[in-house]
This record gives sequence, C-alpha cells and structure tokens, in this order.
Amino acid sequence: MLLAKPLTLQGLDSLSPARTLRPGVDFDTDEYAHNIALTVLGRMGIVGLGLWAGFLLASYRHILRGVRASGRLADSRFHERLTFVSAYTLAVFGAALFGVLLESPFGAIPYYFLLGLAIKWAERRPAVGEVEDLVASQSEG
Repeated sequence: MLLAKPLTLQGLDSLSPARTLRPGVDFDTDEYAHNIALTVLGRMGIVGLGLWAGFLLASYRHILRGVRASGRLADSRFHERLTFVSAYTLAVFGAALFGVLLESPFGAIPYYFLLGLAIKWAERRPAVGEVEDLVASQSEG
C-alpha cells in the first residue's frame, strides 16, 4: 500500500500501519510499528508525516525560544516550570519513537495538552519592569 499511494495512503481510516507498510502479509490481528513516526507514515503517508514533523519542529523551536527568553525573567519559578514541561514532552516523544506511548489516547492526550501548554507559556516575554528589576537585583548581589 505504501508503494501504491506513498503520498496519502488511505487516510486516518486505513488499516494498521504494519499492514500498510508490509503489503501481502496475512495478519491475524492488527500489528503496529511501535514507533510514532512509522505509525504516522503508515496512516497518513509522506504528506501527513511531513506536516506532522513540521508541526513538531515549529512547536519545539518556539518553545526553545521561550525557554531562553524565560531565563531572563525575574520569575525563576516560571522558567523552571517551562523548562520541566518542555523536557517532559521531549522525553515522551523520545520514548514514543521506541514504544506505543503516543499511539493511544492515554498517552497522546496528556502529551499534546502539555505541548500546547508549553507553546502558550513560551509566548510570555519579560515585561519592561521585569528586565530592569532583574538587572538591579543582579548588580546588588
């Protein structure tokens, strides 16, 4: 199936990714790749994999900028929270490359919720007064 329709495959209602990626094999039950990238490729094709990877790259780039900017905030607890949530989502994604973590709602819903939370938190920029307060406190100490 992957070779017949590599760009789009069957869409989200397609058969299991393992069956899609290995046509002609008779499976008694649905088998899964246990790798989120192969699962996305098997279900949505090259186009879906590219869109999904682009979304994740843009998200993590935005979050990384936010982590760097939050380090300049006077509120170090906010920086720690954003850093923790960002590291957590990256760790979950890394684990999903070797397991079924994001292939079910039990793992995917918390992951994408925390990813969205990190994206929103990353938008916080230091207010004008916060930068001066931080500089003043560092020069005193």
